[in-house]
Amino acid sequence: MGEVFNKGFEIELEYHRQLNRDWFVQFRGNYGTNRNEVRFIDEAINDESYVYRLRRTGYMLGQQWGYEIDRSNGNGYFNSQQELDAYLAKTTYGFGSPRVGDFIYKDLNGDGVVNDKDMQPLRYSHIPGFTWELPSPPPGK
Repeated sequence: MGEVFNKGFEIELEYHRQLNRDWFVQFRGNYGTNRNEVRFIDEAINDESYVYRLRRTGYMLGQQWGYEIDRSNGNGYFNSQQELDAYLAKTTYGFGSPRVGDFIYKDLNGDGVVNDKDMQPLRYSHIPGFTWELPSPPPGK
């Protein structure tokens, strides 16, 4: 049960030119774009400890979720054991133990644990926002 808003367009261009009795030129391509938003869906609302209480309402269909990488050290990785120890003194991961070379994830809700409550919408959905095609000529032509 829900409501989704969709908008977009598709355009196709084609060009044909007969050069002589035996030769012709043909170009064809298309481009399409779409944008959608889930306006309402019957989903449970997470409690206040979640940074994002809704996971589908207000986002694109197929919205991907993940952790934000903390790039404040320049590259977003634990570069040394000292850097890792300083991080673990105040924050832990709820899904394993980080090591030198792993990503540094942000604790978005500030509870000292990086877990599913800190997940945020990533930039893209698994549904493409635009498509394009320049088809190849048929075989033997």
